[in-house]
Amino acid sequence: MRLIDADALKEHKVYSAERHEKVVPVANIDWMPTVDAAPVKHGKWTTKRTQKHDGEWYCTICDY
Repeated sequence: MRLIDADALKEHKVYSAERHEKVVPVANIDWMPTVDAAPVKHGKWTTKRTQKHDGEWYCTICDY
């Protein structure tokens, strides 16, 4: 999967006489610049149940 730059895609619109509006030609999508994006990880807040950390909240992703 490639994440494209939507703002750059909007700049490449052309007029379609049959649709009477500006559209993005499908061929241009392959040439669009991509953006750098990292996957999003969703953690949950939970509590630790140990003798030392009884009831302390922490994140399940970063453990803080």
